[in-house]
Amino acid sequence: IQLSNYVFDSSGAYNIILKTFDNCCGYSFPDTFKVSVEKLQKPELTIECDDADLTICLGETLNFLAIDSLGSSNLGYQWFINGSNINHNSYMFSSAQINDGDQIYCVAGDSIGCSIGLNDTSNIINVSVIDAPLLSCNADSFYLGNPTYLNANVTSGGLPPYSFQWDFGDTTYGSGDSVVHIYPGLGTYSYSVTVTDSNNC
Repeated sequence: IQLSNYVFDSSGAYNIILKTFDNCCGYSFPDTFKVSVEKLQKPELTIECDDADLTICLGETLNFLAIDSLGSSNLGYQWFINGSNINHNSYMFSSAQINDGDQIYCVAGDSIGCSIGLNDTSNIINVSVIDAPLLSCNADSFYLGNPTYLNANVTSGGLPPYSFQWDFGDTTYGSGDSVVHIYPGLGTYSYSVTVTDSNNC
């Protein structure tokens, strides 16, 4: 028995022909078999997020997508937040539990064939998380026929500029951080103000 080693330098289908030679009888009939050589292909991975500026409100859901530019079809995925594996094996990942400063990335590798063990690590996405705006509001006085001055002020959270929307409790509305309103009659009214920041928090 004679063993022969050969290193294939490219992928493809090959026909291997074996013939033996004997001084007495000459060449034997050829024995042919086929060899299929798979391409060794390391993925080229990037991840994207559905929030373009990567600045979100606390509790907002972010969706991430892993893309292999080589188009491998048998990849296994591992997602990481701040270096910790979150045990999620899919090319998509969603979470509403992202915190300020979190770093998200993905590692992918071929799960079958000759390319097992060839992994690639994606780019890192850094996320900024903003607390919702907290505000204080006040009104000066409530007398029939007299103007009532209402003011609101953001004390923390959010990103300026802010938008203020008032509900005066009498089916009328106003906007701005300071408003003036005259109530139409005696009674009890529940007024409220909603503030929205530049990031829609």
